Amino acid sequence: MPPRQKASKAKKNTPGIRPFLSRATKPDLSAENQMSKTVSKMAAISADGDGQSQTVAKNVETSDSAAATNNGAKVREDKDSPGQLNSDAEEGTGTDSKVVSDNSLEKMEQRLMAAIAGLGTNVESLKTQLEGGLQGIEQSLEYAHKEITDLKETVTRVETESKKLTERLDVAEKKLEKLNITNREKHNDLERHSRGFSIRVRNVPNVKTSDDYRVVVAKILVENQLIDETPEDVFQEIEHAHPIGEPRDGKSTLIARLYSRPVRSGILAKARRMKYVEGKLRVVEDMTKLDYQRRQAAYPLMKKAIEDGKKAVFRRGKLIINSKEVPVVIPSKSS
Repeated sequence: MPPRQKASKAKKNTPGIRPFLSRATKPDLSAENQMSKTVSKMAAISADGDGQSQTVAKNVETSDSAAATNNGAKVREDKDSPGQLNSDAEEGTGTDSKVVSDNSLEKMEQRLMAAIAGLGTNVESLKTQLEGGLQGIEQSLEYAHKEITDLKETVTRVETESKKLTERLDVAEKKLEKLNITNREKHNDLERHSRGFSIRVRNVPNVKTSDDYRVVVAKILVENQLIDETPEDVFQEIEHAHPIGEPRDGKSTLIARLYSRPVRSGILAKARRMKYVEGKLRVVEDMTKLDYQRRQAAYPLMKKAIEDGKKAVFRRGKLIINSKEVPVVIPSKSS
């Protein structure tokens, strides 16, 4: 094979230049990393190209020693051709690297602009969401404020109505209390009127169930000089008599109803002049429960008035001291 053809074949088979050029047009990394890797590859390819060119030249000299003398200049030219190719490759590589760098920067710029556009879209979307959320919160607050206002109005109305009802209830309670007092006094007056013919004989000893209680009462009234009549006549004045309660210490209390109020009043007038002795026989007025409670509450006042030389009497549920009525307060059960 002629030396020129071998050199052409060696040139055609020189590795690293075209593959590099084809690879250089397909950058996968960023511009700076791509450019750094491109420079490293160019240096490696240049060194590799020089070694392979020298190997081809040596093979050409060995295979055709006869033509070495005549074609020395051409062989030297062929030996120098790899360097020339490398120079051309370096120049082409520099241009390609610049193109790659420009393309990478352009793509970076495009990606950056796309990212900025996407960021703006995200910001607008976030702004829209925030505005919608704030609008919802404002609506919720407005609704809550309205509900609170309505609730306050309702509470105010209920308080006003409650106050009115309380006032009406107070008035009703006062009226009811007054009505109860009135009814109680009326009932007490009726009961007092029905008891206006009766007397009570306390601490009566040795009372038997077989006794005629009218005979026992008539005998007591005559023996204590509470009536100026014979026992038989007094017996005729008594409508009926009966014991009340259980005997205490062998002594009983008898109630006797008379036919005549004047006879009853005369008996009680003489009975008040009797000296009171605890546990001894006594003839007293048959009082209602309310009058008796008032009589018990009035007793200390009566006692003090009598000690002071005043005239005190308890009549028909009222305390009279020197012809003036004195209020009597019945103590409550808790006191």
